[in-house]
Amino acid sequence: MLERGAAITDPLALRELDRGRFGLGSVLMPMRSADAPIPNSELFAAPSMVPVRKALDNELIAASQAGDAMASLFIAVAYRESINAADRPVSPRDPLYRNYCRYLALANSQGWGDVAGEYWRHDGCTTDTGT
Repeated sequence: MLERGAAITDPLALRELDRGRFGLGSVLMPMRSADAPIPNSELFAAPSMVPVRKALDNELIAASQAGDAMASLFIAVAYRESINAADRPVSPRDPLYRNYCRYLALANSQGWGDVAGEYWRHDGCTTDTGT
């Protein structure tokens, strides 16, 4: 919980503050070059970001359950990225694949059929894997 602090809302000021040794990357990962961008996978792997990642995940899941098709599609895409990054083959019976198809089906039913349907067809989801 933040007890004291200040909010800087000017985008140009934020951009300037995020450069060099005072940037978010340098604070979270001081061993990295200050000029190199931080990939999301590294940023959210930092111990200080674990609660942030958990909170973001919970917000997306809640939005999806409340009928937000974009949230459902974002969750599906996150599962797809996990499948792509897996160090082993992922079969249609694998929980990663099944959850991916399930969230695609949900996004489709929530009104994003064009986008979700394209992924569904491309990746071979079926009603068996998407439920």
